[in-house]
Amino acid sequence: MYRLLAVDDEPYIVDWICEIAEVELGIELEIYRAYSVQEALNWLNRARIDIMITDIKMPDESGISLVQKVTRNWPKCKIIMLTAYAEFDYAYAAVESNVIAYILKTEDDTRILEAIRKAVRELDKELKDLHLPSNTNDTLPNYLLPIQNDIAIRILKGVITQKEEIISQLESVGIHIDAEAPFILVMSKIDGIPEKANKIARYNYRYTIKKIIEHYFTQYFHCSQIEYSDVIMVSLLQPKKGQNDEGDLSKDTSLKADEYYITYTKETLELVLQSCKENTGLDLSFIVSNTLLEVTQLRNEYQHMKKILLYCMPDGKGVIIGDTHLNEQKGISHLSLNLVQFINQYVQTHIAEDVSLIKLSEVTGYNPSYLSRLYKEVANENLSAYINRVRFDKAKNLLINSDLNLNEIAAEVGLNSRTYFNRFIKNITGMSPQEYRTHLS
Repeated sequence: MYRLLAVDDEPYIVDWICEIAEVELGIELEIYRAYSVQEALNWLNRARIDIMITDIKMPDESGISLVQKVTRNWPKCKIIMLTAYAEFDYAYAAVESNVIAYILKTEDDTRILEAIRKAVRELDKELKDLHLPSNTNDTLPNYLLPIQNDIAIRILKGVITQKEEIISQLESVGIHIDAEAPFILVMSKIDGIPEKANKIARYNYRYTIKKIIEHYFTQYFHCSQIEYSDVIMVSLLQPKKGQNDEGDLSKDTSLKADEYYITYTKETLELVLQSCKENTGLDLSFIVSNTLLEVTQLRNEYQHMKKILLYCMPDGKGVIIGDTHLNEQKGISHLSLNLVQFINQYVQTHIAEDVSLIKLSEVTGYNPSYLSRLYKEVANENLSAYINRVRFDKAKNLLINSDLNLNEIAAEVGLNSRTYFNRFIKNITGMSPQEYRTHLS
């Protein structure tokens, strides 16, 4: 599922865009609102943005500046720009990268919907058409691959422990790393390889998956990959820093660099999951270290993460977790009902706050697409539908049993835009909030 962010300093514009996307688009998206550039940057720092619709002129910062930051931190993001006629040529000259449409604010709903559909088509196409190199073009000699894997696994198992020897051994088999720079450790489990697949077919599956991971990460990371077995792979992601503006991902974020690199990794792995499914038909699950690690810390973290990956991850679920979010004594498959119950309780308790899928992912430690899919499987209801039901029930109760004004009730149910609250109530009841309050009384 892709994520759309609408940005404008005029709330009614944001609410209009989100409403037509939710009601008329016919494509399931995660939809988020930002009523200022700062709100947009807050979302940008927390999660991947796939499609952004933004005004060009806003009081605190220009939409063009925002576009440059978004496409830097999430380079696959598709941009739709809202503009007045006089600004069109200026906007087109200022920002071309990733901008797929310029739309006048005077144009009708169909123009916005067409642009969003175009963005989704382009994102779908990019998942399928990666133009991966053939394994016949691989620069690593075939005889060196098992030696490379053997040395890397010995390091991860703690057979080789001294930093200098680790670096020397890795470089001897073509893995070049910076001994002083930290890593993110990612372990992946491949599910669904056909039982009848021969060694060549299995090798080709692993090769394709490795190249997909490299495709999504090499812009900002040095990526070293190790084949632990037919179905377990290890990736060492070392952030590129200090080379140039393209090599330091954390430059335009208010988060600490370590936090943002971890966020970027988890969010980008969602795209890897989708692309692997499109290109190989296989499901993957990932576990990601929750901090950047020094070379000498790899062994302990690897042993801990391997135990979780081998014994606690369900097959074919497309899970991405951080290593501290899973009780090693319980598999995720055994936690499904408990997880849904936890989400329900959290939504009920925090409905006045942020209960977005992004927030629920942060709270539970599971990737958004897994949470959304799991919730629907267990509860037989979309998570967004449940959240709206809780929101409406609380709004109805406050309209009947409180003296709060409509702005206060909107805030109590987590809708800080009055226009959004009005539309929310009217879409369900056919009446404005005040009319519905009168009707209830």
